[in-house]
Amino acid sequence: MNKRDKLSNTYENCLEILPNELFLWIFSYLKSDTIIPAFLDLNQRFRSLIYEFTSHLLISNDSQSGWINRYIPLINNEIQTMKLDIECIVSVFSNKYSFPNLRSIIIYRKYSWHVELNIENETPIISILSSLKVLRKCSFNGINQKIFAKLDSHILPHINNMNCVLPCLSIHRLWIYSCYNEKLTLLQDLAPKMIYLNIEYNYVYVTRSNSSVPSTYTLRANSLNLTELSIKLNDFEFFAGVQLLVNYYQSSLRRLTFDLRQELLIDGQKLETCVACCNHLENFSFIIQCHNNSVNMIELLHSFQTEWWLDHRRSPVLIHSTKRGNILIASMPCSFLNISKNFQFSTILSRWYLNKDKFNSPLIRFLKTNYLCFSNEQEIDLEYLLFIARIFYSQKQMIECTYWGLMSEEELFEPLTTKLMEGAVLPNVTRLNITNVKGLTLLTLALWLLLAPNIRLLNIESIALNESIEWILELFDAFTVSNHRFKMIFRNIQKISISGASYNYSEKSKLYMHSLLAQIFSSAVMN
Repeated sequence: MNKRDKLSNTYENCLEILPNELFLWIFSYLKSDTIIPAFLDLNQRFRSLIYEFTSHLLISNDSQSGWINRYIPLINNEIQTMKLDIECIVSVFSNKYSFPNLRSIIIYRKYSWHVELNIENETPIISILSSLKVLRKCSFNGINQKIFAKLDSHILPHINNMNCVLPCLSIHRLWIYSCYNEKLTLLQDLAPKMIYLNIEYNYVYVTRSNSSVPSTYTLRANSLNLTELSIKLNDFEFFAGVQLLVNYYQSSLRRLTFDLRQELLIDGQKLETCVACCNHLENFSFIIQCHNNSVNMIELLHSFQTEWWLDHRRSPVLIHSTKRGNILIASMPCSFLNISKNFQFSTILSRWYLNKDKFNSPLIRFLKTNYLCFSNEQEIDLEYLLFIARIFYSQKQMIECTYWGLMSEEELFEPLTTKLMEGAVLPNVTRLNITNVKGLTLLTLALWLLLAPNIRLLNIESIALNESIEWILELFDAFTVSNHRFKMIFRNIQKISISGASYNYSEKSKLYMHSLLAQIFSSAVMN
């Protein structure tokens, strides 16, 4: 056996000892048209892995027809669910393939919409055609006569009236990202079996149009199946359309989610008017971000303290306002992925309100918000940081302040360094985003690193060019005098991002700045 064969066997043995779960996890990050040709014919184990992987198959728009014709016949019997771009329908659903185990299809147009079809009671192509007719009737983007012409000539030449629109019983779930939606409520009649609707785009305008759906197919409200409605909007002007949608589906809704970001305020009364009609609602989650300099916060709080809001079935509502008039209203616990990065939290505790319950309740939590930007013009005290640590629960948080100073810094330093203060104050903070250096001395920076000992990244690339070198020099001078006091603290920093700050500097200046930072943060990598 030569050296190359030995090496090949070594690699093969290394692959063979890896668990199937690891391969499937790796496959999930790669494209089907890359994975299948590479592993399908490798050996029996990998063929089985490919069959398991392709039971949920994704076919993107850049998949070549040659690849489809070559490999779809080989995995045809294994596919249970399929997700494909609208442009791939003709190539995949020709008369060549039967897909005997296919139960669900997701068709999508990138950045516009996704539709999931349940095809257990229909042939795939009939379900697809029926759903596309419905989406075209509702003026969805990317469904034009050209698409139907392809279907007509390649797959369904026996269907003469492509313009006849009947209710589609296969539409199961629908995600809308962009469409002309004045006919959106036609879905009530045209997709009667739909259980989930997600609307996530810049505006929604809904009016009840005269439907051309035959009256024999119009369903009563109590026969609707939609149990979950999720809406994300950026304009209050179209909230009336949201109210109309909720009203249409009031008899079936179980879960309702609003993410509303706009200029005008939606108070508790407006929300109650919109949602109170849903008698079977089990979960109502919302977050509202708006701007209003003149709002009376006590009146706003009282609008969320009516009998309906104080009912034990309703979640607590947190209201927060800033000096600049930014307002955040959220049901608790808040599981929305992120609050807008433009929103700056006030460091004044009196600007945080609850309509019921206490702030120490386990319900009062932001579960996924990891970007915390604080708007403050004075020192932050320890009580506020403990409050923040209690209500913001996500991992890998980043903090940014308009003023970094901490109250009673010298008194705070000793208990932190001698471990008289038990546990980390901010254990989930891993990054500091330093966009300015107001109040940020060497001692202040050390205190932040002690309060949040899991910080590994300092991002200083947004500091103004005329401030960055001057601040780094001040840090270096203070560090050389008090090296023993701060050296161990600064060793925790693993990475410093400075590329933006040094963009217009000469190479000599960049090297000088890097050398100063390297002496302060001895374990950090600069980029």
